[in-house]
Amino acid sequence: MVTITISNLKGGVGKTTSAVNIAWSLAYEGKHVLVVDADPQCNLTPFFQRDNSKSHTIADLLEKPENFRSCICRSRLKNIDIIKGCTEILEAEREEEEALFGAFKNIQKEKGDMYDYMIIDTRPSFSGLTEAAILAADILLTPVCLDKFCRDNLALVDTYLDSVPNNIRPVWKIFVNKVYPKRKVQKAIVSDLCKKHDYPIMESCITGSETVNTALQLYKPVQKHRSGCKVCVDYMNLVDEIEHMEIERRDD
Repeated sequence: MVTITISNLKGGVGKTTSAVNIAWSLAYEGKHVLVVDADPQCNLTPFFQRDNSKSHTIADLLEKPENFRSCICRSRLKNIDIIKGCTEILEAEREEEEALFGAFKNIQKEKGDMYDYMIIDTRPSFSGLTEAAILAADILLTPVCLDKFCRDNLALVDTYLDSVPNNIRPVWKIFVNKVYPKRKVQKAIVSDLCKKHDYPIMESCITGSETVNTALQLYKPVQKHRSGCKVCVDYMNLVDEIEHMEIERRDD
């Protein structure tokens, strides 16, 4: 099992949209995926839940990490299961952070043969829950939009990762979201990020499109809304790049 945590300190960059479409693209290729909604806003959950039940959520995982099996629910999409989000987890204390980290490690050990990927969606802050998700990850994916705040947010993530011991530090990759090819300002920002700052930016990027917004309103992955569109191809290319990443397995 490869664990991917999707995180950025800035909201509105497409974290949840990315989690949904990366999970779906992997599942479409026949991979078995567990998605985890660790954001108290719970925006990921409606895309996958089969009903509106408020039970068996990440809150239960925090309360009893050893009972993680009962928190894994079948989703309404093939090859994808979910640990649903809960608004009650707005602030996690240190004990809860450790509990969630322990639960993630239990899932990796006990369910590693069942799932190819675990994808964790997080809130836009370094809360206890987000830190637990990052420390449990093999890959930290940071979606960015090419605006004036981009550099500052990446610098904060970079500084945080520098504080993480090498043996538990995830592979950090950045991908650009909502790209509009004709915007010269975006091209200048990409050039700055790659040449001056040497950030680990992926080759694949996601085109800006109203199709994505429409799919979001329908609680659908883009490919189920409009199969074969440019954004679908972008996500498949991104997933292909993820699948070919070299990840050094870490000792627990």
